[in-house]
Amino acid sequence: MKKFVSLILAMALIFTMAACGKSSAPAKLAIATQPKSVSVNKGETATFTVKAAGADLSYQWQWRKNASSEWANSTFKGNDSPSMEVPGKTSRNGYQYRCAITNSAGTIYTDVVTLTVK
Repeated sequence: MKKFVSLILAMALIFTMAACGKSSAPAKLAIATQPKSVSVNKGETATFTVKAAGADLSYQWQWRKNASSEWANSTFKGNDSPSMEVPGKTSRNGYQYRCAITNSAGTIYTDVVTLTVK
């Protein structure tokens, strides 16, 4: 009988938390569509886009000069959104980009993509 009562109380707690908009499970986090490498002519704008699934998502695009460089947060237009625009300058040819996506479940990173500027 005690197990039955405990089960009923646990179910009531879960129902109450759900009704209040609270859940004991973290909001799932997944990347639905990875960004793709982009090739642009000098002076054009490259756009990197990611599609993610989950609740209360926050985005932070990052860049590095090459595979041996450390990641830095981007300040380009859209750096904190699913799509970021990067001006095509020859000095950025070969730079790598990724997006950190975060919510209460944690942080995941997109695949690393490369900007080619001709």
